[in-house]
Amino acid sequence: MQAGKRARRERDAQGYYQNYAEYNRTLRAWFVVFGVGGPATLIVNRDLTANLAQAGTLAYVVALFLIGAGAQVLIALVNKTASWYAYAAELHPELATTPNHRFWAWVNQRFILDVVMDLTSIFTFALAIWELFRLFT
Repeated sequence: MQAGKRARRERDAQGYYQNYAEYNRTLRAWFVVFGVGGPATLIVNRDLTANLAQAGTLAYVVALFLIGAGAQVLIALVNKTASWYAYAAELHPELATTPNHRFWAWVNQRFILDVVMDLTSIFTFALAIWELFRLFT
């Protein structure tokens, strides 16, 4: 009976993880597109760029968009590295005892890092949008 419960829990956990992974990929892609799209809009919209420059907030708004996108690129790099160490230790179990692997295994268990980077992106994008809204209303 216990083996059946465990198998069901593992199957359910895998389904939840797949759902999480899909949302994670989608959200991260949207954050990066939005963060790069903001400055790209400024490149093609000369009036918008001129108004922001005249108000003295052009560099600030561009920096906010790039910081938001950069936070997502950084956490993707961190997660990629942590995943590689987990993968390598599965292939070569002796690596699991190395300080590097232990560090990256610890990082891999820190979901808060993802949350902080997502909130950083949301916050910086919100500030950039607020600045644009303030300027044009």
